[in-house]
Amino acid sequence: MADPFMFFPLRALGYGYAIGVGLRYRFCDELQNSCKTFGLTFVMCHVAHSIWENTDLPKSQVAIIATDALIFDALSSLLIPTLITYYVSHTCRSILKNSDNVPKPMYKWGPLLSGLLALCLSVRPVNALVNVLMDSTIRNCYVIPVTN
Repeated sequence: MADPFMFFPLRALGYGYAIGVGLRYRFCDELQNSCKTFGLTFVMCHVAHSIWENTDLPKSQVAIIATDALIFDALSSLLIPTLITYYVSHTCRSILKNSDNVPKPMYKWGPLLSGLLALCLSVRPVNALVNVLMDSTIRNCYVIPVTN
């Protein structure tokens, strides 16, 4: 069975941390922290699901599968999307701050919208990049068992 955590809409919950970072200039800390909690909870649930689905395998293989899911989600759901969102919104904010005659709504909402747009456009390329990187590096060190 295919991993449901790898497909939308469930996959979108993993980007909660990056969304929380994108909201930092416009919304309260509680909303930002809630979004970040969704992202972290997604990663923990994906690892737990990986363990649950493979309980019939030897413990060493289950540990490898869970570690693979943890590394993949840490990179493709937390680290890379958060960096993209942070730097795009920060750069947009800096450009607007140094520009003259910028309308106030543009200064308020431009960084948020640019960060979230960059996140939306980078989802598939980031997932593909992390898969390629993991396939060519650490996944060569172990064999992930194929489950039916």
